[in-house]
Amino acid sequence: MLRFLLVAGFLWSGLVASHIPSHQENTAASNTVSDHRHRRTITHDPTEDKNQLTTPQVLQSLDTLVLSQLKTNTMLQDLSQTFTTHLRDYSAATQEVKSTIEDLTQALFVHLLEHTEAIEDNEHSNTTQDLTQEIEDLEHTVLQQEAQHQMTRQTLEQQEETIQKQQQILDNQEEIIQVKEDSIQKLREESDILGREVDVGKWEKRQVVEELRRMKDEHNEQLEELSTELQRVKVSHESCMSRVQELAETKQEITNLQQFVHSQRDVIRRFQEDILRLTDQKDNLDQQLRECHQDMADNRDCSDNHHHHGRHCTNLTQTDTSSTRRTPAVDCEDFVSRGMNDSGVFLIFPKQSPSGVNVYCEFEGGKAWTVFLARRQHTPQENFTRPWRDYRNGFGNPLGEYWLGNDNLHALTDRETRYQLRVVARSLEGVERSGEWQMFSVRDETSRYQLNLNQYVTTSQLGDALQYSDGMTFTTMDSDHDAWPHGNCAAFTGGGGWWFRSCSDALPTAPLSKYGDEDDTTLSWKIFSPSGPSAVTLSEIRFMVRRQCSGRC
Repeated sequence: MLRFLLVAGFLWSGLVASHIPSHQENTAASNTVSDHRHRRTITHDPTEDKNQLTTPQVLQSLDTLVLSQLKTNTMLQDLSQTFTTHLRDYSAATQEVKSTIEDLTQALFVHLLEHTEAIEDNEHSNTTQDLTQEIEDLEHTVLQQEAQHQMTRQTLEQQEETIQKQQQILDNQEEIIQVKEDSIQKLREESDILGREVDVGKWEKRQVVEELRRMKDEHNEQLEELSTELQRVKVSHESCMSRVQELAETKQEITNLQQFVHSQRDVIRRFQEDILRLTDQKDNLDQQLRECHQDMADNRDCSDNHHHHGRHCTNLTQTDTSSTRRTPAVDCEDFVSRGMNDSGVFLIFPKQSPSGVNVYCEFEGGKAWTVFLARRQHTPQENFTRPWRDYRNGFGNPLGEYWLGNDNLHALTDRETRYQLRVVARSLEGVERSGEWQMFSVRDETSRYQLNLNQYVTTSQLGDALQYSDGMTFTTMDSDHDAWPHGNCAAFTGGGGWWFRSCSDALPTAPLSKYGDEDDTTLSWKIFSPSGPSAVTLSEIRFMVRRQCSGRC
């Protein structure tokens, strides 16, 4: 039993010694922590490349990082000192426990040696019991020391875990410090680069300033040249303005002269028309005078020979007179037999018109048409808004626009010879159509110039817009003879006189239109095509008559 206890004592002492770290190990652990604080490696924070900082920002970031590093170093120093103090206390306590165990082991060993012989001889039983009791007490003490040692070991393990956690924290702090140091190094490099760039920018700025000064000098020189040129231009402009004023005055004088010439042109044109009319009249009168002279010469010859030939002269005179004498022209058809074929103004002498009347004659294919109504664009434009008297006597100019007169129209057509009617119309688009009627006549004023019209030629290109007016009496602004119960058709359709019913499909005396707006108050023809209604606005229209046979029928 004693040997067992001795062996157990030595084993326990070795176990305790093996689980208690030495001071050198603690010092090595402390040095390891200290070495971790002083370890430096170069790393790169990729997030720093995303920000381009200016020099003031770089310096401010450097100051902030330096302050943060100083705070971190201070914290690490405090933590290291605390940990070193704790290790020293733990080392001292461990040494004390170790010394106590060694003392107990030594005392147990001495005690066992002192009582070894007594135990072997078994001489003293009481001593053995006491020794047994002491051994039990010693075992109990050893168990207590073992329990205490176990607690100390657990405490050391917990402290070791705490040290490991603190070591991890220190490692993380070290990494953060390293990243910040890398950032500081990066910022320093960027600061150096920015400094160099600033130096380059300053140099470039000086170059730009010098270039701007040179350009300014050149610009000032150009401004001086432009100012001089502007002054010359101003002088030239004033001269030009003076010239322009003179030209404006000259232009005004030319305009006045043009207006005067234009006004005189109408007078000259009227004079020319009068000259033509008088020339035609003179030609007709010369022809008639030559005929009279011939008759007079024949009469003289007959008188000279009367005494010699007697009755024979009288018969000859009667025969010659009937064959050679010519009567005045009744209409344009009479001029065809006289060899005339150029259209123009001629003097005719209808029945009951001893003074004669000027008309426009159209010669075409050996036929002569007597125009009694002409409408066209003409300067000056003839006014067809007239009273009954004007339409009775006639008005206008045969070379332009005119109305022959209802009395002359009656004297021309109301006799045994039949007259046919022809109408030539032109639209604003330039389309020209013509239509013919085989019978046309106008009665006298007592019958209110009643219109008689029939036998429309079906081969005509122009539609029959006059059938609606057949049998109607004439109406003017001041003399209403139409069949419209709501008013005066002449007043309603623009003022021109016509053979209205209610009112008319043709408006040849209405005002001319220049804009193509067909309505009830402009010159228009409501059946422009024989195939059916096709109302159009007209730019020109002519009404003309012709005898059904040549010569006197």
